[in-house]
Amino acid sequence: MSLLMKANKSQIYINLLSIVLGGLSSYFLFSSHSSISASKADTKPAAPAVVQNANDCKYKSLRETGFKFISPVLYRERECESDIHAALKATIQNFISDNTKTGRIISASVYFRDLSKGDWISVNSEQVYAPGSLAKVPMLLCYLKDAETNPAILTKKIKFDALPAEGMPHQTFNSKAIVFGHSYTVKELLEYMAAYSDNGATFLLNRDVIVNHYLKVYRDLGVDAPDMADHDYKITAKDYSRFLWVLYNGTYLSDDMSELACDILSKGDFKEGMLKELPAGLPVVHKFGQVGDLSRGEHQLHESAIIYLENKPYLLTIMTKGRNKEDLPAIISQLSALVYDHMKHA
Repeated sequence: MSLLMKANKSQIYINLLSIVLGGLSSYFLFSSHSSISASKADTKPAAPAVVQNANDCKYKSLRETGFKFISPVLYRERECESDIHAALKATIQNFISDNTKTGRIISASVYFRDLSKGDWISVNSEQVYAPGSLAKVPMLLCYLKDAETNPAILTKKIKFDALPAEGMPHQTFNSKAIVFGHSYTVKELLEYMAAYSDNGATFLLNRDVIVNHYLKVYRDLGVDAPDMADHDYKITAKDYSRFLWVLYNGTYLSDDMSELACDILSKGDFKEGMLKELPAGLPVVHKFGQVGDLSRGEHQLHESAIIYLENKPYLLTIMTKGRNKEDLPAIISQLSALVYDHMKHA
């Protein structure tokens, strides 16, 4: 029985590692350009159509559970899209359609929310994607949530003294990285993981995390949690956006921990996607994720961000699939520019 339990725990860790480091497919990241078509298995039931009359639209709330006397509201939103941003939605749809026809992308999904007014739109909301390094944000939330009751977690030191048995997944976009043989505090590792997407730091944090606490972050926010028996986890752009939304609201973590998480994510130096066509110096909290699959000839690049435009902050998540890795950063930057231009003149 003890051997079986040990084997099960090892398999859970391997699957968690594959999810947060970008999936087993990321070991072959961006290495093939063969042609494929979008899979029907990568879709969820279509979301409700846009409701033109906002007065007819109901609200839904998600509340945090686990307390005896209280039930804090994590977020409250209209169940339907608003027609206020209908022109933006049409522009995004046309852009995606045109680039799908030319073969620059296989598919793309966009979720946009005006954070000051609550209006939102979603394009291709039923499409699901492998999150890749986007899964590092719920890992960040997991550690900071635990640190609220046990602050010593953040100062705990972990030595980088081992590597995954199967090797470290390859990343196309590399930045700062921890050094083998050195020790780092958990807080430092969180910054390397979330701001610079370093897989060495992610490996150490994955190895040390309480898996149930990590999965609880998803469940708390009403997002389907990864199945630890299956590394092929997928998520929609809208569902993923909840992780950044609750950070902006300060409703899942304490004010201090929410601010810390946003500060870490604001240091992200990936500039080939959403930031490329935005004004220099514009505050942005963001994370990118990438996944490649040699067997399917498919490449994915995603980015989710809170963009602090003057008094009109907005949340934007863009997920893309394509045959050529070179095309996807430009697709994201062009979509980001369309949204920025719309909001600047809204």
